[in-house]
Amino acid sequence: MADLLTKLSSKYGCDKSDRRHRYTPLYHKYFSYMREQDFYMLEFGFGQGKSVKMWLEYFPNATLSIPKSYPGLIYMLTIGLAFVIANFTYQLGLMFYNSFLPTLVPKNIQGKVSGLGIALGYAGVLAAFFPAKYIFHLNPLLVFPFGGLMFFLFSLPMFITVPERKPLIEEPITKDVIKKEIFTFIYQNYK
Repeated sequence: MADLLTKLSSKYGCDKSDRRHRYTPLYHKYFSYMREQDFYMLEFGFGQGKSVKMWLEYFPNATLSIPKSYPGLIYMLTIGLAFVIANFTYQLGLMFYNSFLPTLVPKNIQGKVSGLGIALGYAGVLAAFFPAKYIFHLNPLLVFPFGGLMFFLFSLPMFITVPERKPLIEEPITKDVIKKEIFTFIYQNYK
């Protein structure tokens, strides 16, 4: 039996409950406790306004805000911010992967091995894409755990075969050591 939000979505002809999206059961599951509360809600991607009617009936005490001017700009800024965060964390991860290169291969082929690692990473993404697409249609909430599991499985060969390096100098971690390392990192990367 359909929940109230799905019924309202159908009543107003909103696409949030159709076969393509199926958002309303999840929205109802996580937001039904807020139905009678007084709060502010910001709606992006309202299309022809059908979802606005749905939300106003579902949350009778809420104040619904709709960005009428430049909705494309807000969308682009959100996507841009997500890209910056994703790129930053990707580059941060490369530091750790590349720190293993001296242990694995001679200096003259480290660039090739690093490039091969990136290429194999993309191959792993392609290998996980089609199962992830299938899982998304079953339950969208399972996609991220599936992605984490795939990342773990593709990382296992490195965990098993790459030996742990011992530090060249054993030095206790103090405030001075941390300050020195931060200063060295900043100086080497931003000189």
